[in-house]
Amino acid sequence: MTAAAVAGFSSVLLIILWIGTMINIVRTPAVDTRMKALWVAACAGSPLIGAVCWFVWGRRQSELTSAR
Repeated sequence: MTAAAVAGFSSVLLIILWIGTMINIVRTPAVDTRMKALWVAACAGSPLIGAVCWFVWGRRQSELTSAR
């Protein structure tokens, strides 16, 4: 596999992760609109780090909020 193929494949995976993260943020009912806007901005600014942070902290926090 060439370096260009690996770069293309990883780019496609990052785009899929980013789109999935954006959909997950928007569809989460427990997070208020301002926090959603901040999460979307964080993910738009840094797709990989923003997506990882959302799935590690943001999603967990929304699940805890909805359980109350």
